[in-house]
Amino acid sequence: MSPLQDEKISTVYFISIDLTTSKNRVKTRQKSVDILPHFCIFHLTSLPFQIYSYTGAQKNTNNLENALDVRITFAILKTMENEINQSLINLALASGATFAATMDPAQIPYAPELRGACAQNYCGRFATCWVGPPAIGEVEDLMAQVQTYRIALVIQTVGQLEDSYDYEGMMVAKDEHIDVYQKALAAVRSSFPHERLLALDAGCCDLCPECTYPDEPCRHPDEAIPSVEAYGINVNPMLETCGLKYNNGKDTVSYVGLIILGRKD
Repeated sequence: MSPLQDEKISTVYFISIDLTTSKNRVKTRQKSVDILPHFCIFHLTSLPFQIYSYTGAQKNTNNLENALDVRITFAILKTMENEINQSLINLALASGATFAATMDPAQIPYAPELRGACAQNYCGRFATCWVGPPAIGEVEDLMAQVQTYRIALVIQTVGQLEDSYDYEGMMVAKDEHIDVYQKALAAVRSSFPHERLLALDAGCCDLCPECTYPDEPCRHPDEAIPSVEAYGINVNPMLETCGLKYNNGKDTVSYVGLIILGRKD
């Protein structure tokens, strides 16, 4: 990792960060400062926790010293944030995703009226699944749940069709997407073993040939995955926000899943 540099630098600080507790401590050569991350608290094993940084000028007053501490902290956190985002994207691409991006869950656009399509049973799965409407809960509550996380990994796969009426090709592409998504989910869980994840994928859960809803509890509550649409998420503008496209060319079909992690609490 390259040092953070400034032409006015005259003091060198050797900074280490312990991310195994909910309150991180930045230790410098001259003092120690408690900090609370502004973006995420992760228990990571893959990041370089020893960060060597040049920082600005002589510290003659307490105010200057405190301002310098803030500058150091935010620079380090931004570096860590970039490392985390790139790590997540790499995991998705290595799992077979066509495209991947990360975004702040606060930027995810919602269209609660999408749940109206669920209620009209356009997909044929309304009131048949524990992780689909209405069993999954009110859309406003689900939207609020997403906001309790720090980072959203967007996973997109693109399948080639013979033509725009190739329904069989769409189903094959969906199966391939699910396989890619499951690999990415396993990779993220392995790389971030201490993080709670919210997994959302394309379409209603089909883990079991026939769901036990509503007569018996879900057979696989830790594996059943709700759909992006069930959470009221508007996929097209979401992709635009994170730099991806909804339409990826003539005679193609795209599927999108989300892995959301880094609980704020």
